[in-house]
Amino acid sequence: MVHNFFQDMVRMKKSGGLEPHASMRIFPKVPPKEKTIEVERVAPIKPTPPTRVTDNYSLSPKRAENQTPPKPTTMLDPKHEAEFASVYDISKHHIDANQGSSRGIWFLALLCVLTLIFALSWFFSEAKVTINPKVLDVALDKNFFSAKGALTSDLAFDLIVVSGEAKREVVGAEKREVEESAKGRVIIYNNYSSATQRLDINTRLEGSNGKIYKTEKQIVVPGKKSDGTPGSIEVNVYASLPGESYNSGPLDFTIFGFKGTPKYSKFYARSKSDMAGGKVGTVNSVAPEVETQIINELKTSLQEELLQKASGSIPAGFILFHGATSLSIDSQEINPVPEKEGTAEIKITGSLHGFLFDEASLIEKIAAVSVEGYDGSEVMIPNLRDLNFTIYDQDALSFKDTKNLTFNLSGETKIVYKVDENKLLADLVGRSKKDINQILSDYPNVVSGNVTLKPFWRNSLPEKPKDVKLIINYP
Repeated sequence: MVHNFFQDMVRMKKSGGLEPHASMRIFPKVPPKEKTIEVERVAPIKPTPPTRVTDNYSLSPKRAENQTPPKPTTMLDPKHEAEFASVYDISKHHIDANQGSSRGIWFLALLCVLTLIFALSWFFSEAKVTINPKVLDVALDKNFFSAKGALTSDLAFDLIVVSGEAKREVVGAEKREVEESAKGRVIIYNNYSSATQRLDINTRLEGSNGKIYKTEKQIVVPGKKSDGTPGSIEVNVYASLPGESYNSGPLDFTIFGFKGTPKYSKFYARSKSDMAGGKVGTVNSVAPEVETQIINELKTSLQEELLQKASGSIPAGFILFHGATSLSIDSQEINPVPEKEGTAEIKITGSLHGFLFDEASLIEKIAAVSVEGYDGSEVMIPNLRDLNFTIYDQDALSFKDTKNLTFNLSGETKIVYKVDENKLLADLVGRSKKDINQILSDYPNVVSGNVTLKPFWRNSLPEKPKDVKLIINYP
């Protein structure tokens, strides 16, 4: 619009007057003055962004001459224009703010990491107490007395009995003529009186099958007990004549020599095994030296088998020493093997008898004779079963009938004092680490102890026993 104004002025100069213009007022015509108007050549104005220009000034010649074109204004209000004008300052402040924000983020991240480490350290916390109990080395070589089912302060023992058989085939047996009597084992009862009754070897027993059998050795039948229970004893018997007709299942017996007396109905016997082995005729036979060797081997294997079987049936809390057992052979046979020419089978049957001891009572007896001034504290012997057990006069001892027993235990061992774990835990929970030594000093069975607490800044044990791991270093 300013540009148009100057163009009109030039045209008016050339024409000597004003020409009407739609945007101009009409002024009275005045004589031209003698004045030269120099029009300054203005450099082209560079285009600027679109602006809104307000044409609210007068176009009088005088004003037009001195009027300065108004500065173009933007569409922003003054407040936003000022903020826009200082954009370089905004960028600077933005950079400073980012730097401050980054420092804050790193500080927050570090705080989170420390919090996580602290939380994990408590999650993986540990409280462990290791105790070393009192241990004494002992070279044991002591004699002990025991009574069957003792109710006094004496050491008690019980009897365990297991039975079985072992057999083996022998190739190369020779045929020979034999006459063998059936054999078996019976129990003889005394229901007559409380007095004992001696029976000589070869005492005749009449079986319920009408056959006569004889005892293999002299025996003494115990008297009737005070509660009315008959006295009893076991003995091996054999048929009075050879032959298979004496072979039989379980039988009842009377004592033939008591017939016609009051004792006849009060003394009686019953089979504990079948009556077997009776034969007359040709059988497969092996050389005597071979038979003896095989029978000894069968006895050894049978004893080991029965010992293992007995060990599996021992009640909890009892102990059976290997030397506290004895194998008795009930029968041995040599029989032909059907459909195997020249082959015989050697078979033995037997019973293993063993003495059982209450383990806790035995350990207490060992400690009493081995530790000077033993105060009755609960102790343990880790290798108790490895001690050497020897019975005095074992050859003259009847495992089935004995009432009293004297034996020796020997060997290198340790007597370890037990610690009351429940009481110790109750005393330890919640206590400071510096108090542990004082607490352990009240336990005479404890030699030393060690406490491990994690994390390292913990100085006291947890409040609950389940959170404390107690380890007793028993050998």
